[in-house]
Amino acid sequence: EAYTNLGVLYWSMDKKDEALQYLKKGFILSPTVPDVRSLYYSVISSLGIFSDAEADFQEACRLHPNHKNLAFLYIDILIQQGKFDLAMIKIEDALVLFGLDEGTLNAALAVRGKTGPLQIDKASKKNTLSLCMIVKNEERYLVECLKSIRDVVDEIIIVDTGSTDKTKDIATIFGAKVFDFPWTGDFAAARNHSLDQATGNWILVLDADEVICPRDHSS
Repeated sequence: EAYTNLGVLYWSMDKKDEALQYLKKGFILSPTVPDVRSLYYSVISSLGIFSDAEADFQEACRLHPNHKNLAFLYIDILIQQGKFDLAMIKIEDALVLFGLDEGTLNAALAVRGKTGPLQIDKASKKNTLSLCMIVKNEERYLVECLKSIRDVVDEIIIVDTGSTDKTKDIATIFGAKVFDFPWTGDFAAARNHSLDQATGNWILVLDADEVICPRDHSS
């Protein structure tokens, strides 16, 4: 905190380079202290030098993986630089760690709106994998399920049969293509509708309460 205090002093003297040096050192030493963290972030935001601080926040998150505020500041730094794909990965991780609140939901949907859903390039379709799922009101389980398979599938097809919770939003955040399909009591019809939307040459079918163990990703 002493380094941060020196940084504030130099900032008040309009010695921005010296201020930044001390604020950076204070943050590296004590990233979980609220004033230390917020002052460093405020200065890099004011100066518009998000790229200079990206590595500092990345390392702080590695050392303190369960610190929510650090995680979201790091995500914001990525967004400010237009690194939306990496930001989406970190947002998905945050949903698993910290749960889903309204603010996180809206921010995540906004970023996903910039990246769009997962797409399979027709030119490289060989050995591509589509995940096909039928869901309804699976908010409780879907985050863990989609997090477990995001590194192995090339496309996510979600057929929703009438959810009234945040199921469809969660699916959208993870890059799924979401299709509404009114439930008619015919499970096969819903399944076939999901398979019709897939463009990969292999298809994985999961229920929302299932996950794939990371050690099986290479199988």
